[in-house]
Amino acid sequence: MLLLLMSFVSWPVVMSNPMVAQEERGIHRICSGEVLRADRVWGGTNVFFRPDRTLWVQEIRTGETPLSARRYSAPVADGRLKELNRLVNESGFADLSDATRGAVPDEAAATIALTMCNGQKRRVRQFLRDAAPAFKAVLEWFDQGAAVAKQSKPCYEGAPPEFAWRPE
Repeated sequence: MLLLLMSFVSWPVVMSNPMVAQEERGIHRICSGEVLRADRVWGGTNVFFRPDRTLWVQEIRTGETPLSARRYSAPVADGRLKELNRLVNESGFADLSDATRGAVPDEAAATIALTMCNGQKRRVRQFLRDAAPAFKAVLEWFDQGAAVAKQSKPCYEGAPPEFAWRPE
């Protein structure tokens, strides 16, 4: 009787976190991430996905003196988050590596850093001209979210831009 009772008590504990079991099988769930593309010469856009399911966009403009920045935010719907998880798991993003060649003048590069819900982190930097399809797919997901967020009124406008800024 005691053995039978112990089996009923321990079963929910083992099965209580199916996401851990999925991640052990190579199925990743994304909790946060960022795309870094802004630099001090050309400006650009950095995009941050936070664990609270908010997407933040930092747009740095270079055509102005001094340089200026705008920040936007927007919620991420469940369907969009499921799409990101699908892209990461089906595209082979986890197997990507950084670009190994040197940059040519005026060449654009991006860094994608993702944090999985199990705490595992993956950071990849590639040149946009010859980026892997998996890299481009994840980058496109962030770009689509940034386009939606930039349709709203900026949360912040100011100069000079804070290149090290991250949403809290």
